[in-house]
Amino acid sequence: MKTREMNVIVMAEAVVEVQDRNADKLALVPKGLVLNDELKNLIALHHQKNQQLVLEKQYAAQKQAKRLLLETGANEIINQMLLYAGMENKPELKAQVDLCYSDLHKAGGDKLIDISTELKDLANEVGDDLIPYRGQAITPDELKDRIIDYTKLLSAPRMDIASRSAINKELKENVANVRELLNEKMDVAMNLIKNTEQEYFNAYITARVIVDRRGKRNEKEVEPNSATGMIFGNITDSETGEGLQNVIVELEGVEEATTTDENGDYFFDEVAPGIHTVTCILDTYQSLELEDISVVAGEETEANGVMVKV
Repeated sequence: MKTREMNVIVMAEAVVEVQDRNADKLALVPKGLVLNDELKNLIALHHQKNQQLVLEKQYAAQKQAKRLLLETGANEIINQMLLYAGMENKPELKAQVDLCYSDLHKAGGDKLIDISTELKDLANEVGDDLIPYRGQAITPDELKDRIIDYTKLLSAPRMDIASRSAINKELKENVANVRELLNEKMDVAMNLIKNTEQEYFNAYITARVIVDRRGKRNEKEVEPNSATGMIFGNITDSETGEGLQNVIVELEGVEEATTTDENGDYFFDEVAPGIHTVTCILDTYQSLELEDISVVAGEETEANGVMVKV
């Protein structure tokens, strides 16, 4: 979820807080209580969808862990032991390893852990005799670490969820619904008490602002004005494709940098028209420069990036 869209939800939560605090006065506004409940439901739906995104990321990590467990873990131990069994004429061991190999590629979940653990134990039984056949390949202890990592991920909640793109689409639609409710219904209703409940009305108007990531207050929705534009984007890991949090994002010519949020999103508003460069910095990753970013007054420009581990 882009920062400017998340700010709409933050604003909606501030509005609800004001409404709840003034529930007795809100009851005097036609459909005021109903609109407030409707806004609460939209906010709850937004957080539910965000939680689904978190789960989707867990499942993506689980798949990555399974791939590492198989491709650069269990499979390498199998190759070591088959070579050892063949060279040292140990048919019984070869039969055990062959059976593990057959079962391993049909397995998933806890069964995958059981078979990988069996392989690790077999390798430990062979002990130092296996070293000449290992080369630079993985050790039994390293396979144990992979098994532990995969076990932790398997303990994550299990449920059927939509794809990330589908969830993001629903989030975007939900934000649009929040905007519509506030702009087309709530604002109209609150204008009816503008003169009779001035203090309450002023509290409502104060809540109807957005605070961007740099702490600047903007009236209602953050939109580019006629003289400047916006730059937003998402920074991801080259291996996992996951968004990177806390990346320092610098915009050439702007003294104050920003950082990516938990989804890897960043955002600059009031950017002068022209060609810009964005620099991304994060420990253990190579610095990244996004060049030739063209900003047009009154428009938004998307600039995404992929960072590579050192």
